[in-house]
Amino acid sequence: MIRALALSTAWVLSGAAVFAALYWGFINTPESTIFMLGLSLLLVIGMGVVLGVTWSGALDGWSRGWSGGTLRRAIGGVPACLPAAAFVLVIWWIVGRGLGWLDAHSGEIGAWFIVSFNWSDVRPLLRGVHYAGDWLRMVVAPFAALVWLGETLSRGWRPLVDRPCLRRAFSPTRLALATMVVALFIVAPLYYGLYWVPAGLPPTWMEPAFAIGKAAVLALAGAVGLSLISRLAAPVAPRGY
Repeated sequence: MIRALALSTAWVLSGAAVFAALYWGFINTPESTIFMLGLSLLLVIGMGVVLGVTWSGALDGWSRGWSGGTLRRAIGGVPACLPAAAFVLVIWWIVGRGLGWLDAHSGEIGAWFIVSFNWSDVRPLLRGVHYAGDWLRMVVAPFAALVWLGETLSRGWRPLVDRPCLRRAFSPTRLALATMVVALFIVAPLYYGLYWVPAGLPPTWMEPAFAIGKAAVLALAGAVGLSLISRLAAPVAPRGY
């Protein structure tokens, strides 16, 4: 388990580094000519391919073990990432539109609760709905998409909506564990550590060194968290592996 987690974390970190390099190239590419527009498009496609290879490889590594064929299978699994990515984007759009509507009509909703239930302050309820929406977007939809992707890589396209796949994708236990992983390894480090600087840090070479070290720690924590989520979503290896 420890060795597999280390290999998975290294895989995720490598994918994140390549993605960051492509993203840096994309935001620094001027779109002043047709050639530059084409280059931007290639960089966007490259980022999508890197994401697909990273997630496919992580799921394949946990399912079949890390070997020389992991990269080959990960590259071959990129097309299977398209439906999973589309599912996540659709859920993000639907939930985002719903939360936007809620914010736009919060006054009317508050007035209705006052008239119907004599409930004068519905802000805690609205915050709870926002938290639930963020949970759907950040945990439930991505985790279900990863389970879907893992099943596709393992068994092909046919059993995508069968009961075992749906049970794994929306298992309360797995979703609870995935929520804890996201909270502990991604949300909490970013919330408490992103802007934290120790008091009295001298404005010398120590400042950039501290910033680099903190970024490395945050990246490592996030990679460990994503690796653990991949472990939860990865299917059992098919026979013969």
